[in-house]
This record gives sequence, structure tokens and C-alpha cells, in this order.
Amino acid sequence: MKSWKNKNWDKFSKKEKIYKQAKKKDQGSKTDQTFILTSKQWEEKILSGLFPARVVEVQKKYIFVAPENLSGKIKTKDVRIATVAKKHTQIYRKERNFVVVGDRVLCQSAVINENIGSDLPQCSLEYRLSRENKLSRIDPLLASREHVLASNVDQLVIVASYLHPRVKWGLIDRYLIVAEHENIKPIIILNKKDLLDGLEKESFVKDCINMESLYTKLGYEVHSFQADKRKISKEEKLKLKSIFSKKISMLSGHSGVGKSSIVNLLGPEIIQDVETDAILTKGRHTTTFASFLKLKIGGYVIDTPGIRSFKVETNDPFSLSWGFVEMRPYIEKCKYRTCRHERGDECKVVEALDQGLISERRYQSYLGLLLGTSGREGRMSVQMTE
Repeated sequence: MKSWKNKNWDKFSKKEKIYKQAKKKDQGSKTDQTFILTSKQWEEKILSGLFPARVVEVQKKYIFVAPENLSGKIKTKDVRIATVAKKHTQIYRKERNFVVVGDRVLCQSAVINENIGSDLPQCSLEYRLSRENKLSRIDPLLASREHVLASNVDQLVIVASYLHPRVKWGLIDRYLIVAEHENIKPIIILNKKDLLDGLEKESFVKDCINMESLYTKLGYEVHSFQADKRKISKEEKLKLKSIFSKKISMLSGHSGVGKSSIVNLLGPEIIQDVETDAILTKGRHTTTFASFLKLKIGGYVIDTPGIRSFKVETNDPFSLSWGFVEMRPYIEKCKYRTCRHERGDECKVVEALDQGLISERRYQSYLGLLLGTSGREGRMSVQMTE
């Protein structure tokens, strides 16, 4: 029995610990109140001698932070390793990660711990400022808990490729819903446009043109690029830089669509690995964890690992449909507040659909999310700001 436990303990201990922590909700909520600060509390703590910083990377064992001055300039070359007090980490939390990339935190310089094995300066992470926004999905280990990927961003740049891997319009819709609920400006970039050369008569290309036109009519910013330094034109490169300049941008999209290639064109402090295979069908991960990068053009970008599939999860049809901007004028006109906007209901959304005021493609995307038939593993939750 002892040898079995030693051999298999890692497989079961993680889930067991999570479920034990779930019994400590009351204790966790009280501790969260002491760790997460309001803006007023934040200013008071700074006066007490703590220094503000931004979380730039979170790995399995370590949190990396960079000091941030009062004007918002983040000193990404002065990275420090931060540790969090056990009184904060050993409690039940509604989130999988205690802090995430993009979080604004208060730290205190700490005595060097030789066990960490790093030459970087060390500090203790004492508090976190309440987030302006966040992008999250459901934790696969515990459905009642969030897995927050990043926070406090100015814009969400959704990257898809026309081919290799093929664009998934439903995935773009899910990101747009999250952006709408978090009040983040979304920008859509369609990459690898050179792969469409010679396919002008194909129905797939016509479908792409129609979808680009649809998103533009809905008020979304849509761009088409070939993010390859050997092929991109000077005009395209200038346009790409203007999108990211003086902003904190989060890059999101399927694996292999070219997110790291886009970052490299913007002059990051650290060059990102790029997939070199000629053909990518499902997409391969080249970024393994979210990272906060400073750009030479001015601004910052959070590059996240690609997500092959996930789905928006909500029990409220009103909240879900609100994420589709074209449905908003009709939602409150429905006879019932709980209207699911399906055929057979006395529904103003369906009436607008029949009149051609709502796209059939987008409506089917909504139904797929509502009925749980869109997306597979890795569910993303639509969460309002704190």
C-alpha cells in the first residue's frame, strides 16, 4: 500500500486538496477582503512604504513582478521574484490562480532566500488591487472555480488565421462576448492572408469576405495581415504598430495562428518562439504560459497560450444574448425577461432575424452556446468586472 501511494499520489492529491479547500469558503472570503484592495486602500498602502508592481509572468512555482511607477510605466527590465504569504495561498479561492499576468500588486523587499536559486531580487507580494477587467475560463479541476488568464488590459486582440489552422468564426464570437461583458475593446486580426492567393473563386474565400464585412458592420475593428517579416508590406507593418502602440493589449486565439509572429514584428524585449512547420492543421503551442512584454513601439502585450477549444458558459439567456451586440435593441422588447430567443417564443430577436436584421450565422452561434453544442473542452466563463 505504501509503494502504491508513493507511485500514484501525484495523480490524486491535487484534486483531493482542491475539494478539501472548497470546504473553507467562509475563511477564504474573509481573507480575500484583506488581500484585495480598493483604489483608496491602495493609495494608503503605498504611503506605508510598499512599492507598486505589475505581475509579468506566473509559472508553476514562481511569480515574477516588475515595479510600476505612478504614471503607469512598468520597468520590465527590473524583474523580481515574488512570494505570497501562506495565509493568502492556503485558503479556498474562487479562482485557480491567486494572481495573474496583468495584476497590479503591492510588494515589499525581502531577504534573499537561497532555496529559490535565482540571482533576481526577491520580494513578498502583500496585496492586489481590484481588477478593472479579466479574461477567464472554468477550471477543469473544479467547475465552480475560475481560471483567470490575464487582467487589466486596454484591448483584446483576437487573432485567427484564414488557413492552417482554419478560421473558426464561433471561437471569435466567444471572445467577442467576453470582451463585451468585460468592457474591453476587441480587435480582430485575420492572419496568413497569403494562403488565399489563387483561391478567389472558392466558397470559403467568399465566406471569409462576408464574415469580415459582417463584423465591420457590427462596429468591430477588423484587419487582414500576413504577419511574416519577409512578406509583410511597409504599410501593413505601420498599421500593425498603430494597433498596439501605447496600449496594454492581450493577444488571444487558437494555437498556431501567428500570435508570436505578430509580437515579434512589434519589437518585444524578448523575441518569441515561432512555429516553423509549413503546415499547421490543429495548431501547436509555441507559447506555454502568459507573458507580459514591453514593446519598442510603446505599449505592452500579454501573449497567452493558444486555446484549441472552449465554450462560453452561462445559465442566463439574457446575459448571453447581450454579448451579441446586434441583439441588444430587441432583447428588452421580448415578452418575457427569461426569453431564450428560440423559435416558438413570442420573441423580438427571432422577428428581427426573420426580417434580416440579425445574421443567421451569428444567431446559430448564439444557439450553439445556449444549447451547449458549440465548443468542447476548456470552457470560458463570461464574468462581469469586479
